[in-house]
Amino acid sequence: MAQSQKKLVASVDFGGCGVKSVMGSSKGSLMTSSYMEPYAVSVPHSSAASLQVSLKFSDPENCCWVGWNGQYVALGYLARSRFLGKERLVEAKVVTAAYKVLGMLWVASERLQLGSQFDASLSLLLPANEMHSKSALVERIKELAKNFVSPAGEIQANVSTVRCFPEGAGIFYLLAARMPNELRKSDIAIAMLGYRNASILVSRRGTLEVIATSDLGFHALVKEVSKRANNTYPEELVSTVAAGGWSGNKLSFELSAAVSESQPLYFGALENWLRNSIPKSCDRLVFCGGTADYLKPKLEETFAKSFNPIWHAGESLPPGADNFELGNRLLDAYGIYLVATAAERELQAKH
Repeated sequence: MAQSQKKLVASVDFGGCGVKSVMGSSKGSLMTSSYMEPYAVSVPHSSAASLQVSLKFSDPENCCWVGWNGQYVALGYLARSRFLGKERLVEAKVVTAAYKVLGMLWVASERLQLGSQFDASLSLLLPANEMHSKSALVERIKELAKNFVSPAGEIQANVSTVRCFPEGAGIFYLLAARMPNELRKSDIAIAMLGYRNASILVSRRGTLEVIATSDLGFHALVKEVSKRANNTYPEELVSTVAAGGWSGNKLSFELSAAVSESQPLYFGALENWLRNSIPKSCDRLVFCGGTADYLKPKLEETFAKSFNPIWHAGESLPPGADNFELGNRLLDAYGIYLVATAAERELQAKH
């Protein structure tokens, strides 16, 4: 492919609750963000081709499908609403990551007006226990991106660089920018509490190390609630339980009772795991991820005296960056995006 005029710089966070991206063009376009629900469903070509897509009335995230070598996959809202997509929390995130990156590339081409041919530099956040699969994932992304089809037609993306980071690394880089001196002198634990996983990373005087990961994300609480709420399918409870907050004041009587019974079991398991996983040398603790916000009253009560916690590296998203009201859930991808854009500027300066 000939050298294209525009280059996409994007970070992608394959969260259990959805794919979050921060993106911009190296030619100076404004930073923007994207979110697609986590579903991915294989569909026949006839089904994909028959879908009428009008971007005058729909965001690209809500009508996204991709195809390559005769295979077609519906993604996000389209996969759930038209093709009965379900959560796939049991399988590794890398299983569907390549398809979701293709979807993000098409969304970026529409949002940033990149056209059908462009270069791309990508940064991916992966669960710590899936980092061993990064080499195969990187090669698959580069190969598939060269030529795939989308609702808008053929896309040819020359993915020159793919960097992989463990989930929580973006928070580490935000922390490094905010308090570099303390980072150099101290051991600081980062507790990334997401929808699917909970992970502990430690900055040992500025060197990042993954300590532990578990399946104690928000979904573990929702599963317990589901057992006590007439076996309601967990997917149907997530947004309601989250919106109710730790106090559960906004919930129905039945659901409030189910949440109240489930919270001590869940938090007890999480607290025990955190205390056993955080190294004794750490005297500061950073909480981050959407589940940390839900648990904030209880985490403050439990850990304030021991660690004086820092929330989300003390950072917040810049105005206009959060198109889908993701709030602090987007900060990990944002931190990695800042690293990627800095690397891109250095590369341009050398040339």
